[in-house]
Amino acid sequence: MKLRIYSYNIPFKKPFRVSGNSVENRAGVIFQLEDEDILHFSESAPLPGFSEEGLEDARFHAIQIEKWLPVLKEDAPPRFSAEIPASVKFAISSLWHKKKAAKNGKPLSDYLNPSSLQQVPVNAAIGLGEKNQVYEYAKIVIQDGYKTLKIKVGEDFEHEFEILKSLREFYPGVEIRIDANQSWDGDTALKNLRKLEPLNIQYCEQPVAADDIKTMAYLKANTKQLIAADESVRNFEQAQKIIDHDAADILVLKPTLIGSIEDYQEIILKAQNAGLDVVTTTTLESGIGRRIVAELSATVNTSRYANGLATGYMFEKDPAPDEHLIVNGAYQVYRIKSSPDFNMDDLLLIAES
Repeated sequence: MKLRIYSYNIPFKKPFRVSGNSVENRAGVIFQLEDEDILHFSESAPLPGFSEEGLEDARFHAIQIEKWLPVLKEDAPPRFSAEIPASVKFAISSLWHKKKAAKNGKPLSDYLNPSSLQQVPVNAAIGLGEKNQVYEYAKIVIQDGYKTLKIKVGEDFEHEFEILKSLREFYPGVEIRIDANQSWDGDTALKNLRKLEPLNIQYCEQPVAADDIKTMAYLKANTKQLIAADESVRNFEQAQKIIDHDAADILVLKPTLIGSIEDYQEIILKAQNAGLDVVTTTTLESGIGRRIVAELSATVNTSRYANGLATGYMFEKDPAPDEHLIVNGAYQVYRIKSSPDFNMDDLLLIAES
């Protein structure tokens, strides 16, 4: 068994705004495990402004191969100490489960859940700009088969409302969800959500600050609009708090921020037992990470809500492009190979066994 660690730094097609900052490149760490002539890949890619750890922290823990090889050889799933960053837990856990899946002759999703979906619906994300630009992009993605649009809001609500109203009139059969990215205070959120009620918006993601669980619960109880928690849920304890306060209808889960696959599954089970729905999304990983997130989303075994997996188009280049796996607005999970041909040219080897 051999383990190799690579780093990558790939450019966005155009600068991406995250937490108020403009980011031109996406950086991360790729793990390559060679086991019985099969190559397994995973990824640790902390997202600035979202992840608790930074890239250097992830790299420091990732290159400790002498620690991870024994873990990957164990019969039991990995257990991690508190200082291990969530993104590294995700990467090591994914490798362990992919190795086990291959030994059982199954893809990761079917190994984790034999009833996994073969294809997972995905949403198309649209940033709000000039009306004509929004309408044109919506027209393109709908023609491509997307049935759910995700619209970023939170800057100029009157402008945003007019665009949402027009989109609903033009496309009455398309699902429209909005993401306020913590932009509103409680009073503003209540007023805006009530105004949106006639437009049949699927749900509003993170209308208020992530730690304002009390206000989220108030909004859920006082508007017909479904509420989704995103930044509010990063681990099991936060998910439990949202459930205990009845503060959301939907949990938006980012596996690479949560940690191990067991951590992800634990939150899924807790949410489903409490009657909450779940949406799984990427955190702008490369195609290596996106494939794993897509397989995890398939294990939830419901197509009620589209998942946030279609982010590969944002990159100028990618070690593992996956746009061809999205057909008619659905990620074709059954077509993910256990060892796809990746472009290693832009990866820098930083450690190996």
